[in-house]
Amino acid sequence: MKLHLHAKILFTLFFTSTFAYAENSRQLDLSQGIIPSVPGYYPETDGFWGDWGFYDKCPLGQFVDGYTLLSEEEQINGDNTTLNGIVLHCSGGARATSSMSKWGSWVKPAYCNGPVKGFAIQIKPQKGNEDDTAANDLMLVCNNNSIAHAETRTHWGHWSHIYYCPTGQVILGLITRVEKQQYNGDDTALNGVRMICGQL
Repeated sequence: MKLHLHAKILFTLFFTSTFAYAENSRQLDLSQGIIPSVPGYYPETDGFWGDWGFYDKCPLGQFVDGYTLLSEEEQINGDNTTLNGIVLHCSGGARATSSMSKWGSWVKPAYCNGPVKGFAIQIKPQKGNEDDTAANDLMLVCNNNSIAHAETRTHWGHWSHIYYCPTGQVILGLITRVEKQQYNGDDTALNGVRMICGQL
């Protein structure tokens, strides 16, 4: 198995200061409609490694009503990356996406009968000398409190809390955190996500 543990240890040591700067530069706070977001707190939905991509939102007047995932199946004796990409489906037929990696294939989408108001993500904890994968799965909470859950190919790790938009708002977009390809190291691909909320 290809591992690059030393680099990951160094990154973890400087995680707090580096990511604090990244957050400030993107104004990841509730004034921008980002969930989860608490000043000075790094949410469990962020994962561990990689860079934040660009924001993307549904066109004006549209809201998120479903999603699909780019998911890699278990590699058995290889390097697992699991979740590689997220595409949100907008009510008018558009798509919203952010950074993604390249492994796996697209799973069947899942939809709500109306807007989405919350989400949770499944992330595998750091494994040290073992194979890291970070994000594995994602589910959306519909405005009527039902769950939209697209089929994915791995289910490792712990589920986060469910994070909801402020009252009267729904999910309109996202921003993802993806680790670039490590080549001779341990690839984790998509690590984390935050959602963008707003008024209908």
